[in-house]
Amino acid sequence: MTSLLKETYLLEITQAPLNIEKSYKFCLDDRSGAVVIFSGTVRNHNELSDTVDTIDYQIWETKSLEILEKITNIAFTKFEDLTKIYIAHRFGKLGLREESVLTAVSSPHRKNAYMASEYLIDTVKQTLPVWKFEYYDGILQPSSDTTVIKSIENLA
Repeated sequence: MTSLLKETYLLEITQAPLNIEKSYKFCLDDRSGAVVIFSGTVRNHNELSDTVDTIDYQIWETKSLEILEKITNIAFTKFEDLTKIYIAHRFGKLGLREESVLTAVSSPHRKNAYMASEYLIDTVKQTLPVWKFEYYDGILQPSSDTTVIKSIENLA
């Protein structure tokens, strides 16, 4: 596991199962009235097949942690009054219903927490160097929804 812990954020790249309770507890804060959590999970289908059963995520760990820190710093600047942010991404083989990505954000008010949550997951999906391979119909295939990785500097 590669992680970065600061007073206001916790970022993790790991093979271990993600922990929603951990993200929630990290983001709880006396100043916050809202904690919004997003959990991305492995589903059983894609555009090409209805029989996806496993996904293999490959990730550039050190670069991903740097990018997550940039995303986090931008979110704190872009959205008023955020108190804490948690982002974790898994790599390796994951089965159906397992969490692949987890974000949590806290704020005194729900509107900023929801907007920041959407920003976090959208930006993670667009910028993190993650390669996704799906097992379906007994064959390992690159994911049909893999997007071109964009530079975080172009999204700030």
